[in-house]
Amino acid sequence: MAEKILAIVVTYNRLELLKQCLAHLQASQGPAFDILAVDNASTDGSGAWLEECQSRHQLKVLHLPVNTGGAGGFSAGVRQGVEQGYTRLWLMDDDTMVRPDALKELDDADTLLHGNFGFLSSAVLWKDDTECRMNRVKLKKAYYEKLELLKDGLVLAEHATFVSMYLNAAAAAAAGLPIRQYFIWGDDIEYSMRLSHRYPCYLAGRSRVQNWMQENVGSSIARDDASKLSRYHYAFRNDGCTYRKYGFSGVCYYIGKCGINICRIIAHAKDHRFRRIGIVLGGMIASWFFHPQVEFAGARNKEEER
Repeated sequence: MAEKILAIVVTYNRLELLKQCLAHLQASQGPAFDILAVDNASTDGSGAWLEECQSRHQLKVLHLPVNTGGAGGFSAGVRQGVEQGYTRLWLMDDDTMVRPDALKELDDADTLLHGNFGFLSSAVLWKDDTECRMNRVKLKKAYYEKLELLKDGLVLAEHATFVSMYLNAAAAAAAGLPIRQYFIWGDDIEYSMRLSHRYPCYLAGRSRVQNWMQENVGSSIARDDASKLSRYHYAFRNDGCTYRKYGFSGVCYYIGKCGINICRIIAHAKDHRFRRIGIVLGGMIASWFFHPQVEFAGARNKEEER
């Protein structure tokens, strides 16, 4: 049976990147699919441009009344995809540029696996086709259990990012939606770990996309510019919420990760050392009081019922 596929693009105030993202999507080879653009209350004209495109092309648009961050955007998009009966959901940010055969390779992997997966992640490259450091897929420690699939470019994965993540919608319906309260950072890690602990999930290495982020660097509170520091609060708060779900070992991992970041700040930060350390500690404290509930497609959350 042919799958009913929905590509979900979450955008916020990056109209030029959005235009190129959609152009790359529309040049895709392989199975037919629909596109849903989730506009996170953009103020740069993206909403009006999407409305114009919707009237001329096969494009669905979901306008959110406020900016809910990437987490809220993907939660809303996955909810709509599941509730509208799509069987596969292809998630990406607006700076994701898919290769023409990216979806075909995902579909081929889907067929090879007989649909037995939670998510498939494309290999994410930067503009120059080198590894994109912000979007590294973490492989399962026991990846060798499916070593026979390596010849087909498939490796068991622990977690991945929302840059070309291909979801089995049945798994998404059962495991729930991305946690919208995360706002930004760590929502994709939490969600992909939630899936990979219930279903086999894979890096599909033959499917490749580019992420056109400005610089090919990973996140680092020790080295990032001072103007970008406030967003790290979400990173440490959300990570604490994610890893405490995995018991004592998860909490130890999280505390160790925070400790390493504080050591890196002391050793490498060029300015605002006390502020950077304060953000790490503040995020740790906030994580213990942060208990968002997983929501499910088909069930309205309390805010929507009011």
